[in-house]
Amino acid sequence: MYISRERMEQFTPAYPLERFAPIEEILFLDIETTGFPPASTQLYLIGLVFIEDGKWCLQQFMAESAQEERELIARLSKMLDRFSVVIHYNGTRFGISYLMQKAAKYGIDLPLDSLQSIDLYKKISPWRDKLALSDCRQRTVEEFMGLHREDPYNGGELIRFYQAYTVKPDDQVRDLLMQHNSDDLKGLLAILPMLSYGDITQRLPKIKKAAMVRTRNHQGEAVYELTMELDLFTALPRTLSLHYDGISLLAEGLKLMLSVPVLDGELKYYYSNYKNYYYIPALDAAYHKSVASFAEKEYRMQATAATCYTRRRGYFLKQYSPIVEPYYKADLKDNVSWFEVTVDTKKNKELFQKYAEHLICRIIDNT
Repeated sequence: MYISRERMEQFTPAYPLERFAPIEEILFLDIETTGFPPASTQLYLIGLVFIEDGKWCLQQFMAESAQEERELIARLSKMLDRFSVVIHYNGTRFGISYLMQKAAKYGIDLPLDSLQSIDLYKKISPWRDKLALSDCRQRTVEEFMGLHREDPYNGGELIRFYQAYTVKPDDQVRDLLMQHNSDDLKGLLAILPMLSYGDITQRLPKIKKAAMVRTRNHQGEAVYELTMELDLFTALPRTLSLHYDGISLLAEGLKLMLSVPVLDGELKYYYSNYKNYYYIPALDAAYHKSVASFAEKEYRMQATAATCYTRRRGYFLKQYSPIVEPYYKADLKDNVSWFEVTVDTKKNKELFQKYAEHLICRIIDNT
């Protein structure tokens, strides 16, 4: 078995790993195999990154023959006691289950499934379209982050090199195999800041300021727009720009901006207990029976759910669930509602915090 150990003196994580666990309990993992089905392929390399004596360390174990596969699993098993979190890329679908099946084959207790598993692929893949990624392969994400490898091979292409190495060991071939795995691990570390995009909804930003501003729409008409500036908890590695239903979200570094169109017009407030109301067609409004009963019968009719409303003119903001009340609609069947922007509303920072969170989640879930 060939063992390599590298002290990563210059490495500092560009993401606060302490959110998951004390950094001494975090393990980065990547493996190399001769294929996918564990029953008919071989595990030949395990690469790990972890903290040791206050320094980050990259350690690799390579089986120089098929007979050393069991020892690879045994060595990993002995190391796992000190860790509570394992970070990997697409290991949920392949690497972790592969190792567990190999451990079962050899009767080795491998407590990988007892660790908190953080799969960067699963964290990043929901952002593929939002970030215009062509795919979610690790190398694609690395390139998005500005990292470009010199290694020309992928894991599948290296299988034939390993098979040749087991027949005729060669230091250059071994170094090529080790370098690929090392690059995978260092790439895994480099893309950690991609977790910051998921943090936008997991750790919702705090509002800094909100204001209604006069601007012009695409037709050149003067309109009002609500702008909200929020502080993110984790800096984004690249700018995020999303558009949904006329609303714009722009996030860069530690700042997120929302731009929301303001409706200047008339909407309806619908009363829920319509059986207690009369609808007055001439006024196009509903009035409680204690008041409307004085009107002649020919000028009033029993209100229905659709006609039990009063009209309101003002400035309104759209919401996709009734988080702010009272709320208004253009039509009873509308899926969206609106709340009025008043003098009191403008002073209510807590309300705008809640509204910003509502919009951020809506935009990210629907783009």
